[in-house]
Amino acid sequence: MITFPNPITVRLRTGKTLTKQAFSLALLDVQSDKAVYAMLFPVTKRIPLWRGEAYDAAGDYTQAQAEARLMEVLGSDPASVLSEPAPSPLP
Repeated sequence: MITFPNPITVRLRTGKTLTKQAFSLALLDVQSDKAVYAMLFPVTKRIPLWRGEAYDAAGDYTQAQAEARLMEVLGSDPASVLSEPAPSPLP
């Protein structure tokens, strides 16, 4: 679980918005691609934490290290990083 100091509003893939303060966290470690991703449900966007050489350097990371890296990647505007592009209109 990741909890932000204040609620954030995120645009979902469906075009709807969601305002929450706490999100369920899932980590996806794809060894064949040398990448670790985080997902904060119900947002479905994968947030890359480590790739390539950074993946190798991270080694056997802990949950706390992954959460710290996620907060670093999200920066000062987590809503913009987590928001997904609006769906394209049909032709």
